[in-house]
Amino acid sequence: MMLNNVLEQKKSFKSFPLQDYYKQDIWDLTKHPQFVELNENQKSFIVNRKHTIDFTDMKKDVLSNEIKYYCQYYIENMKRLITSFVTDVGGINLTIQFMNEHLKEIDSFIELELGESTQSFSQFLISNGYKTHTETNNALSEDMEYKTYKTPTTYMRFFQNMHKFIHEQYSKSDQPKNYFDKDKWDIRELPFKIQGFDPSRPRYTISFEKIVQEKIKGIAKKYTLERLKTKKYSTCVDDLKGINFLSEFLNDNYPEIQSLTQLNRTIIEEFLGYINLNSNLKPRTQSSRIGAVKTFFETCTLFGWDEAPKQTLLLTDDVKKKYKVLPKFYEDSVLTQINKNLEHLPVQIARMVFVIQNVGMRISELCNLENDCLKKDTENDDILEYFQEKTQDWNRVPIKKDIALAVKKAKEHSQEQFGKQVKYIFMQDADRPISKDTFSYHLNQLMKKYDIRDSSGNLVRIKSHHFRGTVATKYANMGMSTNVIRNLLGQRSLGAIRHYVEILEETMTDAMQDLLNYQDQMIQNIGNKEAVIQINDEDKVEIPLPNGKCAKPLSSGKCTHANACYTCAMFKPDPKNIDLFKYQLSEAKTNAEMAKINGFERVLQVNEDLVDALEKIIASIEKRGA
Repeated sequence: MMLNNVLEQKKSFKSFPLQDYYKQDIWDLTKHPQFVELNENQKSFIVNRKHTIDFTDMKKDVLSNEIKYYCQYYIENMKRLITSFVTDVGGINLTIQFMNEHLKEIDSFIELELGESTQSFSQFLISNGYKTHTETNNALSEDMEYKTYKTPTTYMRFFQNMHKFIHEQYSKSDQPKNYFDKDKWDIRELPFKIQGFDPSRPRYTISFEKIVQEKIKGIAKKYTLERLKTKKYSTCVDDLKGINFLSEFLNDNYPEIQSLTQLNRTIIEEFLGYINLNSNLKPRTQSSRIGAVKTFFETCTLFGWDEAPKQTLLLTDDVKKKYKVLPKFYEDSVLTQINKNLEHLPVQIARMVFVIQNVGMRISELCNLENDCLKKDTENDDILEYFQEKTQDWNRVPIKKDIALAVKKAKEHSQEQFGKQVKYIFMQDADRPISKDTFSYHLNQLMKKYDIRDSSGNLVRIKSHHFRGTVATKYANMGMSTNVIRNLLGQRSLGAIRHYVEILEETMTDAMQDLLNYQDQMIQNIGNKEAVIQINDEDKVEIPLPNGKCAKPLSSGKCTHANACYTCAMFKPDPKNIDLFKYQLSEAKTNAEMAKINGFERVLQVNEDLVDALEKIIASIEKRGA
């Protein structure tokens, strides 16, 4: 099976530098320098897998050097553990066999075109009884329905990634082009540092491939370069989405237009209709795309570039005013269902859920929590310190002891799995924190599997930012001042708080503020027993009261005074306080579930009694209202 697209003219091939271990022709991963630093579970994982790679059969020295260099780069430069690399061993051995048997006259991967060589490798795999792709049906769509995806097997993925990598190495050394000549930029190659890069969602590229018109593409590159110097990476990516829409519209309706200088107001008015009638875009997104194009036009004109528009094309009124968006938050019933099923999540994801429920932080801030985030104040109380990329500032918030314990246990878990040198609290591998996508994936799988629904009966789809809105809304509903909320959330202005906060018509009294920490009883009974956050002393558990907590040690006997009024025949509940009763009922139910899981019999008894009393009180109020 021969490839037709082999280069007729041989190039001057490179010899990439290799470290001592990678110079060998037989690699035994149990003898890799990194192996001794692994824990016993990791070592066992490698020993029990195929862990030897034999390059002695590789008939071409250049090809052998290229494969070895890619593997070295993967481990050493990308700082990946050999536990991850061992899964590629099969792909390496099959690649060597494929090159020897079917591409005998090929000396280097740069002689192969990716599409054609991938097709040939696929046929080779199939003829030898190997799969090229696997089907997965556990991905959830926006409407929470399972979708089927085909993903390349490790064999295919290794071959394709290595092919691209080797071509990139030759491109860098042999074709030193200006990045303006490329339609896809790697932000790591730009001559200045890019702001707003998120380690928990490592995206490095900016693509101009969807801009059809060459002159518009050229000025879009100039514009993006200037924006990257002062704006965040994510902002610049969003800018391009608007420009892409403009290019698509022009290509469909005015294919003769290749430059911004050819545009006029009539064409732009048609473009506005094109965006506003696009059913796939929500109103806020439509406004954002139009605003991005307006900024693009104005910036090009400001710099005086030759290809800039010759007249004002977009007016201020064309960009719709910001839409008022109702605060997004999760109901108590949803949080209760999530908390009941935390044990079914991976232990680190469950800890992340616990932290984000109690601290009003963004998911990116949670994912990027660094190892030294736990602090103490002057009174030796726990403080969580984290960097907010949005405000470019540090935020410090007081936290309860069980939250601090969850963070501490998560740190220990990451260090045990990936080494003491890890940078973040929640690690995905030795180099990267758990991503926002991974967090949402596991939570949405939980929603689907355990049928977690809201009060309207709809299956809940997790959007991580709603946890921040939930915390902010609870703060406000409990009568906390907006300035205090601003400080706790790390917002720069009071105006921004209105985006998150919904105030009830009758806010709860200031005395309810202590109940904000309604998850004091949340014990991290998640994952396997060795990884569980355990609280063995039942005396530390406090009982929820309408205006605080009861700290009486349970070992001294059940308190006969806590919430005694609720069971008294003379007690007349005020209907105005029904929200207070419902809130305390939700907390008591959560505490009862946690007590049941952990075998806290007395805590269970107290909270079950409280649940029974509160349900009767609420029922009586609602009956009178009816």
